[in-house]
Amino acid sequence: MKKNDWMPLVCKVSMFLGGTVTSFATSEKSIERFNSTTSFYTSGNGGSVSTSVDFSTFYEENSALKMNYALNGVAGNYVECFRSYGTNTLDLSYLPDKLSIMVKGSVGNNDEFRFMLYEDINMNGNPFEAGDEIWVFSNTSILANPNWTLCEMPYGSFTKFGGGTGTIDLNRIGAWRLYITNNGFPSTKTVFFDQLKQIATHQFPTGNSALLKGSFIQLWNTAGCYCGQWSQAQWEEQMQKMQEVSMNKIVIQYGVYGDNAWYTPSSLSYVVYTNSTLANILNAAEKKEVDVYLGLYFDETWNTVDKSQPISYSVLLTKHKQVADELWNLFGSKIAFKGWYIPQEINDLEWQSNTKRDLLANWLKDISAYLKTKSAAKKVMIAPFFGPNMPADALKNWWESVLQTATNIDEIYPQDGVGTTTKDVDVDIPHYFEAIKTACTNKGRTFGATIESFRQTDGWPINNKAFASVPADMARLDSQMVEASRFTSEMIQFEWSYMQPSLSSATQKLYDDYKLWKALPNGTNDYKASFLKTDLYPNPSAFTDPIHLPDELEGCEYTLCDENGKTIAEGKILDKKINQPILNNSFLLLKVYAKNGVKIYKIGKF
Repeated sequence: MKKNDWMPLVCKVSMFLGGTVTSFATSEKSIERFNSTTSFYTSGNGGSVSTSVDFSTFYEENSALKMNYALNGVAGNYVECFRSYGTNTLDLSYLPDKLSIMVKGSVGNNDEFRFMLYEDINMNGNPFEAGDEIWVFSNTSILANPNWTLCEMPYGSFTKFGGGTGTIDLNRIGAWRLYITNNGFPSTKTVFFDQLKQIATHQFPTGNSALLKGSFIQLWNTAGCYCGQWSQAQWEEQMQKMQEVSMNKIVIQYGVYGDNAWYTPSSLSYVVYTNSTLANILNAAEKKEVDVYLGLYFDETWNTVDKSQPISYSVLLTKHKQVADELWNLFGSKIAFKGWYIPQEINDLEWQSNTKRDLLANWLKDISAYLKTKSAAKKVMIAPFFGPNMPADALKNWWESVLQTATNIDEIYPQDGVGTTTKDVDVDIPHYFEAIKTACTNKGRTFGATIESFRQTDGWPINNKAFASVPADMARLDSQMVEASRFTSEMIQFEWSYMQPSLSSATQKLYDDYKLWKALPNGTNDYKASFLKTDLYPNPSAFTDPIHLPDELEGCEYTLCDENGKTIAEGKILDKKINQPILNNSFLLLKVYAKNGVKIYKIGKF
């Protein structure tokens, strides 16, 4: 993605907490990377065509679509590659500018390239019905270029090919088509296509985002953080670390996972193992004044069970009630116990039909109503996922219908999906968060955001390996939070082990970087451009000797902060140096207000 370059600051400006946008640029979202042909249909009229994925000739990433074709000498004959989205209608309507695709042709290829968009107004998977329009863009010269060439396709350059009312409905695109036609001469050619992208005219937020207010916790005994066996003292230590970065809310993903209860005792027939984990968490949370949401029952069958069958919901509803009863009996009096979390992931793919949607909505209604019988004050939270598998306006209507039925669902924290590589930061987040938030606002619910603090490295949709991931880098996390802050200040991360200090060097780095990010000066617009200037010495420092700075900073005002952003010294730089107080800090943050903007230095300790 293209983020706007950091704008030099000439004065101190106010903290951004969503809503303010002042600069414009283009944002790119990948529509097709051409790493598989399984979704393509190929055919020809007066010719033949074959397609394959080429891993040696590509423009970006590691693959491109290779089309070998032959056309006879009759004008108007064609070959095509057709991509349908079925009922998962494509939405290109976010601040629309154009489409683009990389093309590599060959010298002497005089055939015409066309790109066609097919509407599917009623989203039923058939883009050939009355009212569904076909729009075409044409380029008569690009196939003759033997080098990779960017083909830009402004929406204003598309013309109506057939059907409909004469207005292109970019939020109802059911299919697209790569189309090559000849001009009366026979040809046998090879063409490569790569990186079909949506280009949006994006409004970039300015300034810092809101802060993460909390984190999901995945409990494990033999993997990840091993936190399932932590003592109360260890939980207190971790909560202290969370509070140092302003996190005061944790969401325990599940109270029972399959046959394992994270509490004890349990009399449930399907529980084999019990643990004192939740007792340790809640005791530590009361001591540290941290809010805790308790997850209910989860097992992996939710991912494969038939969502069209009522029994799939009734069996799970019974288990949720049983787990809720035991959790309430054990922890209902705990002050730190602030709410419930329903751990089943809700998406925009499996419940598209009205029948399935209503089954889901009534199940949410039943479990949330039961939880409210324990205490009306305890919030009920969900964290849904979106593909996106339906247009944003349709998703808004879908959520309004669900929330109209499930009136006791209080808080909706959709996952941003950036960590799984399926979402774009500055197209999908603003487009779909706005839709879901509108539904929440219309139904009087709290809209929050789940920020994925990891980067997936293996597993679908990247490859066929088992899921694997690493902590995100702070620059990407910053962009996620800035975008989400446009819609809410209620943000939590998924999940703590990606930022847990001392778990690994990578998790420690993300924690340290986030802690430093919190202390960046108000109005800093781009983390990557302003983070950790290195033109000063000594660095690291013993925190006793003067810090020497470049000549051009002589006479500039400065502020020296601790790692929490608290000002501990300020003044003017004299003799190109400043004196440091001797403090028990892991690092100091120096902000210098130079003529060409704020310069930021992290000073490490020997």
